[in-house]
Amino acid sequence: MKIQTLARLLCCFALWSGLDWDVGAVTPPVVRSIEYNGAHSNIFHYPVQPWMNTNTALMTAEAWVYCNDLNGFQAFVARHFTTNLWFGLTGNRLRFYRSGGTFADSDGTLVVGRWTHVAVSYDGSTARFFINGSSAGVKALANAGNNCTNSLSIGGQHDVLNAGDTLFGGYAFNGYLDEVRLWSVVRSQSAIASGMNSEVRSGTGLEATFGTGGRVNNIRGDLGGTEGIPAVDRYSGFGILPAGLCIPRTANNLRLDANIDILNEYRGAETLVLRSTTSATAPDQVAYLIVGAGTNNHLYVGVPNLPQAGLPQIPVVQVMADVNVTNGTGLGLGDWECHFTQDSFQGSGIYGVNPPFFPDPAWMSWGQSFSNWNGITGGSFEFHQSYEFRIHARHLNHFSNTVGLLVRYYNYDAGGDQTVGPRSAVTNLPATYAQATWCGNVDLELSFVTIAGSVTNLSGNVGVSGRTVSLYSGDSELSG
Repeated sequence: MKIQTLARLLCCFALWSGLDWDVGAVTPPVVRSIEYNGAHSNIFHYPVQPWMNTNTALMTAEAWVYCNDLNGFQAFVARHFTTNLWFGLTGNRLRFYRSGGTFADSDGTLVVGRWTHVAVSYDGSTARFFINGSSAGVKALANAGNNCTNSLSIGGQHDVLNAGDTLFGGYAFNGYLDEVRLWSVVRSQSAIASGMNSEVRSGTGLEATFGTGGRVNNIRGDLGGTEGIPAVDRYSGFGILPAGLCIPRTANNLRLDANIDILNEYRGAETLVLRSTTSATAPDQVAYLIVGAGTNNHLYVGVPNLPQAGLPQIPVVQVMADVNVTNGTGLGLGDWECHFTQDSFQGSGIYGVNPPFFPDPAWMSWGQSFSNWNGITGGSFEFHQSYEFRIHARHLNHFSNTVGLLVRYYNYDAGGDQTVGPRSAVTNLPATYAQATWCGNVDLELSFVTIAGSVTNLSGNVGVSGRTVSLYSGDSELSG
């Protein structure tokens, strides 16, 4: 029974039965971030340790953040805004407290649905804000020292000391966090900008790094506590760091149908963030990558729900590969690209030679076939399309070595914007592609589902005993 089909059936069943059910999450091949849902119970918190009270107010805090909304007050990292530290957002601006209950706000702004690097440095009297490595405001700010008994929190402010803390639910964050860092020194703009795209695990004054967004302090090995959804069920591959890809294999029999089913076929897939090359506010998109099993021993790439502007634009999604990264920084024999448009006009090329007519390497036609590649599009709703590719294993050396991969979405905007992953990738420059290795199997078996509930007479709102309940999925039936 497929997970997605069962999930839909159980959701409908729950409407009239009072059913509670849960299917465990699958840990992605590379954990880049942790998801937060705006609930106080899902904040990670760490008990007070000596390094947290360094007896100096000097500090720098930074993180990659992805905001689902910009409502109210939300903390990325905090102890308590009145006693020590609070760094987060208020509306679309950054806010910073360094004890004493007074704050400073950034001039630069955040946007929803886009990974953004944020940072603040504090020298004891001035807070300096940075967004994506650029200055986002300089504000005077007093402090009342750096000694308190409040726990350190990631994804909100765990400690509740006053009515405001309760009213705003601990200022819990709604979104994803990646690579959160705390320093006991003032970092310069150049240092912040040069390090924002790298995983940092050492350096003068580096006190804590939460590489996956809150569960583990990679510097000291501490584990944060949470009372809500377990960390393992909130791990996500959707994030910025690390930049390298590790693409897993699934036991599922994948179908090329433009249905990018992340709850079933693509469950546990690797993810690649696609970023606009010209817009500072356009939402990020995502590509999912996974290898099929058995007779579908190929690479599948799914890019769901891309916005379409309509004619005269005919959007295109392209996948490019550097099949042997040891050949150097330029194109090599066997490198390929394939692309598919909204209206199914397609084309592709493979970099090779055809002697004696073409003795020098060049792009050559590479048509669709089961032994090469196939692509398909489908509309989830008007003005949105999903794109799916299947690339034969032999064009990836049967997954025996590291390859470079690029995914690009273009010709969707009259102004020439394009969305590319990885963010700095350039077509025909393989050295800029994401380096992809091949992981083990994804555990996709629905081995255990807990069902608890009761059948209710809706008109009288009373329980009804002795009734048989049957669940169907196709020709399969579960009764009890």
